[in-house]
Amino acid sequence: MPKTNIDHAWSIWTQSSGPDESDEVRRSRAEAQILDQKPETAAHAVMMLEVLQDNLKAGSRTDERDLGALMRLTAFMRGLAGDGGLRA
Repeated sequence: MPKTNIDHAWSIWTQSSGPDESDEVRRSRAEAQILDQKPETAAHAVMMLEVLQDNLKAGSRTDERDLGALMRLTAFMRGLAGDGGLRA
């Protein structure tokens, strides 16, 4: 199965970032890409939740991107409940 945009962004976001500012910029862009996606699988939903948890732990304020991600996750979870199971 080919890597999706969210999978690629996840690999960037989970890399340990060094003191280089460009690493932080790449990680920030990857975070935005993860949160802006509509989850297609349970794994994508978990990635989004982990980014949101990290934002909360860091004391980041909730912004429109976070709220949009939560709305997409809620819609995805409602779809799972309607399907009677998880799609992997």
